[in-house]
Amino acid sequence: MKLWALITSVLLSSLICFPAVAAELSYTDTDRATVRVLALGQVDVEVFEHDEVKYPVAIPLAGHGSGVLISSDGLILTAQHVVADSRSVAVMVSGFPKALPAVVVFQNPTSDVALLRVLGTYTHVAKLADASAPLAVRQTVFAIGYPLDARRTDPQSTQGIVSGLLPDGSLQLGMNVNPGNSGGPVVDEEGLVRGIVVARSRVEEGAVGLAYAVPVDRFTGPVNLYQTKPLPSDKQRYLGSNSAQRLASLTQLMSQFGLEVLEASLSGENLEVDASLKQSLDDSSDGIHASVDGRLMSAAMHWNQALVGRARGDSEWQKAQLRAVQLAKQAAALEPALRKDSKFIQIALNLDGHWKEFQTALGPPVDGYSTSGSQLEDKEPPTPSRWERLRPLRWFVGAEFAPTQLFLSWSQEVRGTRSPIKGDTDLYMPSWGARAGLHFGHQLGGTVGVEFQRGSTSFECGDNCGFGRNVEWEQTLVGPFAGLRVSNFYAAGKLLHISASDGEERDDLFQLSGWALGFDVGLVIEFEHIGLGLTGGMYWASGEASRGNSFATVDYTTELFARHLSLSVEGSI
Repeated sequence: MKLWALITSVLLSSLICFPAVAAELSYTDTDRATVRVLALGQVDVEVFEHDEVKYPVAIPLAGHGSGVLISSDGLILTAQHVVADSRSVAVMVSGFPKALPAVVVFQNPTSDVALLRVLGTYTHVAKLADASAPLAVRQTVFAIGYPLDARRTDPQSTQGIVSGLLPDGSLQLGMNVNPGNSGGPVVDEEGLVRGIVVARSRVEEGAVGLAYAVPVDRFTGPVNLYQTKPLPSDKQRYLGSNSAQRLASLTQLMSQFGLEVLEASLSGENLEVDASLKQSLDDSSDGIHASVDGRLMSAAMHWNQALVGRARGDSEWQKAQLRAVQLAKQAAALEPALRKDSKFIQIALNLDGHWKEFQTALGPPVDGYSTSGSQLEDKEPPTPSRWERLRPLRWFVGAEFAPTQLFLSWSQEVRGTRSPIKGDTDLYMPSWGARAGLHFGHQLGGTVGVEFQRGSTSFECGDNCGFGRNVEWEQTLVGPFAGLRVSNFYAAGKLLHISASDGEERDDLFQLSGWALGFDVGLVIEFEHIGLGLTGGMYWASGEASRGNSFATVDYTTELFARHLSLSVEGSI
């Protein structure tokens, strides 16, 4: 039997698929409160031997269980073993199309209970039974969950009875449950949660038709505590971040399609099993949104393709192996603990001579990894390339407050005379404005858009006007700008049309209409979809006008120089 067929048959031997049947069913609040809990773990290694050659196959560990929402603000009860050793946890809530990122806020391996948090407000919430309310032997109970297929969108229910108590106080139930039921609620006929499923009968030991659950009194205390305990700020920020949502999507897709992708990688085919999964793997392993977990999963896929390609005599196998090693190297540089905790990383990077055992299957080490892992000790985390630093265009709109210092000078001359009236002043003017446009790039990028700004102030003209009075100065600026962004540093030039005049609209020299040329420099700091800016800038403008009547013609000249400090806030899409 060929290598890829041998490995695939072993890995898929326990996979059983059931056809989906569409039906119209009604569900209670407790049913709708039951959620899928998806977990993404390490990349394990399983050794297969074929023709006396050992092949270390990478096995991404991803699985799913069940859980139940027990508060409207996103507290979820599940079994601890469902999320144990997970690198990422996501939750699929009934009625929500996307996986939601989740964090573990409490876990007790002894009682096999864990509590998760997701962001949001939820209508369907399960109620816990009174911990002191007794259960009766042969009382009817139901287990709710998502057994077997992680792609099912509705929960399934299984009926059974209370068989008795185990010596440790756990519930023994007379019912059949399956992989995926773990962590799901056990409810009575009133829909109250009486426990959570933690294990099924061991068929290999001859036990069938049994299930085991943690009773409600084991988790009432933690639930009461964490229903009122606020989520730490760092976990709150993580759950609301783009990176958390991307990792949740990868966790969902690996849980649902990971086995198919593993099969594709072992068959030597391209990873086209599911387009969304391939895109998620690409996004998670390359560019500015790449994560450690994304690199690990992609490294595993390329690693297996290299193994099968070499066994088949494919000349392209070294490219796949090199890509796997590069991704593994990047993951280890970003998370050094992987060099000790992950056998896959140790083999892929030839740490402590792990290549020797599989030398025939893997060929000579690639990318210079022929010694121990000391090569990685002084390595900096990988720096994205110039193209990786570019990101898609993003629309933005923002508001700004710009305290401005104006230097205003003017002259008024009646033609035919030799003594024009001249004057100047400097004054402070508060300005408000708005900006909209496009951002592109990340560490290196640019900005283009349109700016609007308006301000007003007043000053005493005095004798310089020839007829001393108070001037109400009002001005409006609007026009395009374009700038360069390097990390958080921002610099831009702008061409703004200015329209300014005395608020009394008197027919005199205090009018200015023309173009202002200026620039801004400063810092812009982004937090996901929100950006805060602190910039300083200047602009210049001048204008001339002539007015005449039957007695005389008067020439007006106005010049304006302004410098300002701008505080801005913007949102991007």
